[in-house]
Amino acid sequence: MARKFVGIDVGSRAVHLVVAENGQVNSIVSEPLPEGMVVEERIISYEAMGDFLKEVRKKHRLKAKDVCLILHDSQCYCRRFTTPAMTDEQLRVNLPYEFRDYITQEKDKYNYDYAVLDDIRDEEGNIRELDLLGAAAPKDTISDCAEMCARGGFRLRVAVPDTVAYKNLIHHSGADRHSHCILVLGHSAVRFYMFDGEAIEAERTLDYGLSALDAIIADALHIDPHIACTYRESNHEDVLSSPACQSFYDALAIEVVKAVNFYNFNHPNAPLEHIHCIGGGVKDGPLMDTLRRAQPLPLEDLSELLPQVPPSLMKDVPMVMAAVGATMQ
Repeated sequence: MARKFVGIDVGSRAVHLVVAENGQVNSIVSEPLPEGMVVEERIISYEAMGDFLKEVRKKHRLKAKDVCLILHDSQCYCRRFTTPAMTDEQLRVNLPYEFRDYITQEKDKYNYDYAVLDDIRDEEGNIRELDLLGAAAPKDTISDCAEMCARGGFRLRVAVPDTVAYKNLIHHSGADRHSHCILVLGHSAVRFYMFDGEAIEAERTLDYGLSALDAIIADALHIDPHIACTYRESNHEDVLSSPACQSFYDALAIEVVKAVNFYNFNHPNAPLEHIHCIGGGVKDGPLMDTLRRAQPLPLEDLSELLPQVPPSLMKDVPMVMAAVGATMQ
C-alpha cells in the first residue's frame, strides 16, 4: 500500500509543505505567513495557524492528510546519549532521567521518544551499550499541534525534531559513511548540524539570519525592512553585491570557518567532508560565493541527500529539506 505523507515545516516567514509518497516528493508548497503569526520562532496562535493551513490546503488542492510535522528547538529537546543495553520498556522508564538537565519538574507532562543510532557489542557479540538520539516535547505542545493540523484538515501522525529529519535524509540517502555539516541559512537564525554518518555529533546556532541582512539593506537604502526583504529576495538593482551586504557575508563566513575548524579539531578521526547549505540563503549568489572562498570544504548540492525529485521541483528543495526528511518514516 502506498504511504503518502505531508511534511509540514512552519518557519519564521513561511510555511513549507511537501507531499511525498513512498519516499518520493510529488509536490512542494511554500506560502508566506501573515505578519505576527510566528514571533521568535514560536507560533503565537495554533488556532490561527490551523486556519491558515486550511486556506493553503484548499488553495493548492492538497488531498493527502497524514502529517509529519517538524518540531523546532522552541518546541522540544533533542540530545544524544549512551545507555547500558536494556529493553524498550526499560528505556521508556529511563528517558526522563536523560533529560534531567533540561526538564527539572513535572517530567510527566512531556512525551519522550528515541532512535537507536548504534549498538556497542563485546567480543562475544553481545550488546553492551546503546547509542541513542532521544527527544522530549511537552504534551501540551503536541496537543496544540494535533489540533492545529485538524483545524487545517490534516491528521497529525508524527512530530519530528528537525535534527531527526536531517538524520532521516542521511540515512535514506545511503550517505551515512561520510561526515556532513548541514548549514541552515534561515530567516531568523543560522544553524549548524554536524553528523558523523547519521549520528549527530554537534549543533550550533547563530541568533541572526537573513532578517539581519534585511536590516542592513534597509539601513543602507533608508527603506522599511519589509521592503528590504523583497529587495533581497529579488536582488533589486544588484543589492546583494553591495559593500554592506558583503560585510555581512564576510562575518558569517568567519563563523562558518570557526565552527568547521572547532569540530574538526575535536573529531580528528572523522573530519567534515561536505557542507550542505539549505534555507533561503542558498538563493543568495554572493553569499554562497563568499562561503566557498572562505573554507576548503565543498558546498555540495542536495542530490545525494534526496529521494528522487522531479527536476521542476529542484529549485524549491533548499527551503523544504526538513519537511522532506520528516516524511521519511
